[in-house]
Amino acid sequence: MNFRIPALAAALTLAASGSVLAQSSPMPMNMPMASPAPPNLTPTGPSLVIKLLSQNGSSETGTATFTPVATGTLVTVKILTGVADVPQPNHVHMGTCATLDPKPQFGLPPIKDGMSSAVIPATVADLLATPHAFNVHKSGPEAAVYVACGNIVKPM
Repeated sequence: MNFRIPALAAALTLAASGSVLAQSSPMPMNMPMASPAPPNLTPTGPSLVIKLLSQNGSSETGTATFTPVATGTLVTVKILTGVADVPQPNHVHMGTCATLDPKPQFGLPPIKDGMSSAVIPATVADLLATPHAFNVHKSGPEAAVYVACGNIVKPM
């Protein structure tokens, strides 16, 4: 299996540094927003790491790591080939990358300098129970342009 807890230290460092920002792009009023990751999170199970693949001609790739914690799931995003100095909205959506529900289920703080981290109010099991995907947008003003996506599935 490909369950790991490698990104937890990076997520905790990111959260402790104050790099977790409020969502700057317009969001549906009823969409649960992730809460900033507190510095003392303890994993309650193995992490699930998904690959984020580029979309729409972008060169952006990376990972989203889903780590169970007592208050939900810590989501840690690392974009390896992102655009510097451009905050990028990112969300958990129902559906797959090919059939993405355009209404986000959970919003995270924008990716800044290639990283974002927050706790969403759902378990990893909840996300695996029905098709879900993690999506990255080009920018707040260009939120309709998807630049990376990964399906949230168990590793084979």
